[in-house]
Amino acid sequence: MIRRIALAALLAVLFWIANRGAYRSFFFGDDLDNLAWTRPVPAAHFAQALLSPVYTANNFRPAGHGLYHLWSQWFGTRFPPYVATIQALHLLNALLLFWLLRRAGVEEWPALAGTLFWTFNMALFGAFWRPMYVFDVLCGLFTLGALLAWSSPRWPRAGWLLSFACFWLAMKSKEHAVLLPLVLLAWEWSVGRRRWKPLIPFFAAALAIGLQGVFGNKTAGEDYRLHFSPASLVSTLWRYAPYLWFIALPAAIRAKPLPQPASWGAIWCAVLLLPMLALPARVNPVYLYLPLMGLAVVAAVLAASLPRRWMAGAVVLWLAVNFVWMRQLRRAELTLAESNRAYWNQLVTAPALAEPELYVYDGYPEGLDWWGISGAIRVATRKLSAPMAAIQTEGLLARVGDRNVMQLTWNEARRELHTVVRSTSNPELAMLDMRQFVPFWQLGEGWYKQESNYRWTKPKAWATLRKPAGASRLILRVNIGPDYIRGVGQSQVRVLLDGAELGQAHFDRQGWQSRDWPVAPSPAATVKVALEVTPPFRPGPTDPRELGVAVGSLGFPDTPR
Repeated sequence: MIRRIALAALLAVLFWIANRGAYRSFFFGDDLDNLAWTRPVPAAHFAQALLSPVYTANNFRPAGHGLYHLWSQWFGTRFPPYVATIQALHLLNALLLFWLLRRAGVEEWPALAGTLFWTFNMALFGAFWRPMYVFDVLCGLFTLGALLAWSSPRWPRAGWLLSFACFWLAMKSKEHAVLLPLVLLAWEWSVGRRRWKPLIPFFAAALAIGLQGVFGNKTAGEDYRLHFSPASLVSTLWRYAPYLWFIALPAAIRAKPLPQPASWGAIWCAVLLLPMLALPARVNPVYLYLPLMGLAVVAAVLAASLPRRWMAGAVVLWLAVNFVWMRQLRRAELTLAESNRAYWNQLVTAPALAEPELYVYDGYPEGLDWWGISGAIRVATRKLSAPMAAIQTEGLLARVGDRNVMQLTWNEARRELHTVVRSTSNPELAMLDMRQFVPFWQLGEGWYKQESNYRWTKPKAWATLRKPAGASRLILRVNIGPDYIRGVGQSQVRVLLDGAELGQAHFDRQGWQSRDWPVAPSPAATVKVALEVTPPFRPGPTDPRELGVAVGSLGFPDTPR
């Protein structure tokens, strides 16, 4: 027993050493949104939802969201305790998985090998680096609890009740646990005592929740819409295949099938993978948290069939490959997290953050998105809502009206956030320089969000500029990339000043380029400058936008800003 405890402690320390960088990470968009709305909700609401047999179509998962409520009350916005929680839960799941493998008849060392295959699998990287995936971690915890309680030989009746309770909590953690009764049935027919009558309540509960979910899914957003077409299922499976190749390894190594419980593990993996295959817009390897547990059973049985030296070598090789993989993932993760932290730190110190009625965002860190910005504002100000609008929203000026509005402009290259409340005391700019702050009220229709030092237009776009009395020319500076030249060959930009054509420009080579046109002297005034770009540029299947040209600056350069 002492040896086992020491080994478990050693593995936990090794896991922490390998993943200690997670404590230097930061919240992502889903985290901030969950913290914002769960904090003011009474704890009794989550407890009631845990017991309710009603499926909630708004993606409400009371087990995980209830934990966010507790996190927000206990830790506020201190990030390390969140990581400590999910890593502790992940290691607890590893311990339960080892226990389950031993319960299934796998010897100690092969069971350890199967557990290590799952615990250090970097396909699950997000589960022990990002609190937003606590739903998968909790679902795994209650799934293992249900399987262990069901397979308990000592207390069959108490085990049945505990197993059902864990199954219910697993469904309240994440919806795909609704298929867990099939895994229990497979256990009975492959490893257990072939009982099926005690599973009737499990299947009844799964059917009740599952049917509500299927019918309620018709009103879900596109990201959560179920797609059962063969093409969609095959496409999604193909995207998950790189993380599931291990299931085919036994057939490649051995001429005969592996002994039990390998088939049970394969069924476990396949059954709990099915719900993800119907969600092509939500493909993420961390969603394999439960299916890879089943695959760990296959790995453990395969390890038991190998000579001890081969098994040890395979484990060492597996850990080494995943350590290298983890270092790559860690670098990218911390880069995203630093941008998120910089945005948050500058946002919470912005003056008058709680006063606006609407927030217009112009760019954001990749790890936040608009709901993360909204969540950050609500967390920082304790407002119940923070209406958001993108700077490229059609009809934005009409929507804004005379409301109090704050613009949030993010420069990713410098990791700088510029916040300005719209005011008549702020004079209009004569030069719109995309490296600097550009007021949304000067950008008319046809502009996209800020991208580093430029901003894409649509094929038609316009802006208002302050034309000083001494202005003698209008300048347009654009960024022409190689993909743009390959896509359109030559671009023509027609420039109009207050509806009259001022001139045209042609671009057929890549790089930063400027064009300017003389303007007639006139008194100071506000003018409308329009750009008409032909042909439009379509970047490809991953970017559905129809683009005009990437503008670096537009305006009257020989006057102060």
